[in-house]
Amino acid sequence: MKRIPGSGRSRALLPVAVALTAVLAACDGPLFIQLRIAFEPPRPVFTLYWGSVVACSGLDAGNYDRVSWFEIETFPTGEDLRARWNSPHDITLRTDSKFDELVVKHEILHDLLAGDRDHTHEAWQACGLDIGSD
Repeated sequence: MKRIPGSGRSRALLPVAVALTAVLAACDGPLFIQLRIAFEPPRPVFTLYWGSVVACSGLDAGNYDRVSWFEIETFPTGEDLRARWNSPHDITLRTDSKFDELVVKHEILHDLLAGDRDHTHEAWQACGLDIGSD
């Protein structure tokens, strides 16, 4: 059997390439960070949303001013995400959803809950915000 030069190295690097691709595509990975841009939302509207979510959830541990807002054209994961909350207080909204009240409120609740990606807290139902965004 004839050996192809370099074929052993190529096969050995395959797991590394797959892992690197997964890291780059992860929603909080380097590619995601590079693709999003800072976004200054309309403060009067978004603080009204914030107050509404605080009221329906009963949570008052958050602070609107600590949130960093971003927008992104599409998320690099291939999923059809409209928004994403990341620790500590980053909210990234897909460009075509950045003024969608339910999407924004959903992400505000993530911030007030410091995550809760699985939507297990009763506030999701109380506020009617378990809409399937991330």
